[in-house]
Amino acid sequence: MIHIANATDSIRGDAAKKLIDFCLNNSKYMILARTHKEEIPDLDTLIDSAIARERQYLKDSAAKIDRMDDCELRHETGLRSKSAVLKQMTESTKERIRMIEEYRRLKYEEKDQVVEDLTAFGIVKKLISIGSLATFPGIFDLCYFRVSDELMSPLEQDVFSYPISFGGYDFEDAAFEDCQGKVWMTICSRERSFDMRLTDEKYKLFEGLRICHTII
Repeated sequence: MIHIANATDSIRGDAAKKLIDFCLNNSKYMILARTHKEEIPDLDTLIDSAIARERQYLKDSAAKIDRMDDCELRHETGLRSKSAVLKQMTESTKERIRMIEEYRRLKYEEKDQVVEDLTAFGIVKKLISIGSLATFPGIFDLCYFRVSDELMSPLEQDVFSYPISFGGYDFEDAAFEDCQGKVWMTICSRERSFDMRLTDEKYKLFEGLRICHTII
């Protein structure tokens, strides 16, 4: 699997259309994020699950760091000391968990009907998530849509379009899921960046698009 990111924050016009067509041809769903608006009955469960994922990620990352030699450590982290890396990671995780805990006090008063309102646009489901697939912090609705040319229109003009508006709703952070249920492409609208994971075969096709990128 080849992990790549954009090397320019300007992907517009013909380049944008080529990239979005590539996403369209390799995806079953487009996922769009929007700030959550209504009461969450199982908010504590959502928060507990998010905290558990943060702790597991720290544990897995620490194990990965422990297996690295000095050269790999410097290349991956820019630091020379494993203890310094682990300290930085631990402090970052503690801060993320602190921010997640703050959500227990959130109160919502709106009634949200995004699924009902956007049926004609091909919405399939809505999941509530702490963080979008590209942005943290925040509580987001991850709205799954069947891919279609109509939904792709704003992104075909500017891959990093913000907001992505249709049907009276504003979205951000488009992502793409394949037929195997794997999210292989995420876009951070505000930071104008994308993150993509491709097989060797798909990467050869992507190279043909001549999109400026870097391999991570």
